[in-house]
Amino acid sequence: IRLDVKPGNIMLAEDGSVKFLDFGLPRWAADVSSAGLTQAGTLMGSPHYMSPEQVSAQVVDQRSDVFAVGAVLYELFTYQKAFPGDSTAAILHRILYTHPTPARALCPDLDPELESIVNRTVQKAPDNRYQTLQDLLQDLSRIRGRLTAVDDLTVWQPGVPAAEAPSAKDTTDLAGLDLIASQRAEQIQQYLKEAVDHFERDALEEASA
Repeated sequence: IRLDVKPGNIMLAEDGSVKFLDFGLPRWAADVSSAGLTQAGTLMGSPHYMSPEQVSAQVVDQRSDVFAVGAVLYELFTYQKAFPGDSTAAILHRILYTHPTPARALCPDLDPELESIVNRTVQKAPDNRYQTLQDLLQDLSRIRGRLTAVDDLTVWQPGVPAAEAPSAKDTTDLAGLDLIASQRAEQIQQYLKEAVDHFERDALEEASA
């Protein structure tokens, strides 16, 4: 059980494989209680990606990681956080009581099955989610196989009409990928600027978010 799955802990290796970094939190959490990875009055994890049971300081299991992976997938597909907020309290309230904006409302060309997968991963009740990450992986692998077999598969980019998005058969043209990289770089710079502004105002909670 990781308990701190978030974009900042996920790296893409040169060979294309995905690596999860920073195992400090699960090691610490395991020492807290042998009966369950929780402690009264203690919140463990990054607010945007915490499961409802983490927020409620209940005993958690691997399904909390399923929830966090779903929140990361939502952000990957839409470029927006599943549970946004200007403060930790606002974020945790959303996690407990609201549902994310439908992914296809933000990314109209997203495959409906992918939206269904994300919706299932971020269900409030653990029993309504995928029960293991392996189950989630099987569905993602199946959809990936179907999508990569479609000749007119398009790569959707935020702010770019679907008709103008590059098709999968144009993979030799790297212009689309360059545009995505440029957009991400601009977004990262904006995040860094906001973090510095928060630090300068001693607003450490907002900076960490």
